[in-house]
Amino acid sequence: MKANITARFAGMYRLLEQRGESRERRDQLVHPPYQKPELLATAPNQLWSWDITKLLGPAKWAYFCLYVILDVFTPAMVHYGQAESVLRQRQAVLDAAYQLHPERFVPSAPKPPALPNEVWIDKPPQHP
Repeated sequence: MKANITARFAGMYRLLEQRGESRERRDQLVHPPYQKPELLATAPNQLWSWDITKLLGPAKWAYFCLYVILDVFTPAMVHYGQAESVLRQRQAVLDAAYQLHPERFVPSAPKPPALPNEVWIDKPPQHP
């Protein structure tokens, strides 16, 4: 006497999976865990960052590409105590520009931005 057993494929695969008799037929590639690169600049001109931004132009379909390249060490100067001297140099340049063309600075004389409290590219995780 023959027995007809009917079952859904999902049920059969579930039973095989519970017994450890089912697996992917193809070998799966296991990728090693990705380690985020750590970039460190200890002096100027060692590490640079860049960005390209498209800005709207004066007419439709007209764009300007703004290319920005930054020396990553400049923000780190805050931590090395050089920020004050950099701030004085920037103020001297702004003062010279104001002396030559005061009409370009309508509200008042220009001032460099205030020093930030913290400067991070990728802020490290906070540990308890």
